[in-house]
Amino acid sequence: MAEMEIRRFKALWGCAPMQYVNQLRLQQSARQLATTDDPISAIAQRCGFGSPHYFSRKFHEEFGVTPQSYRASQKRSK
Repeated sequence: MAEMEIRRFKALWGCAPMQYVNQLRLQQSARQLATTDDPISAIAQRCGFGSPHYFSRKFHEEFGVTPQSYRASQKRSK
């Protein structure tokens, strides 16, 4: 992506293109954690994360909890 396009994207969406993609992936993974009993590693892979460890780190950065804790909290609230 050319630098001008990246600047336009940031101006429009408030973040860099890769950050935006990761946010979408993390939102999808959160939905899957809340609605399925699939293994966390399978969800990570389906959502485009190369390793479960990297997925867990990025998920914690975004939501403030681990994927396992998030799943447990979603099940308690139902």
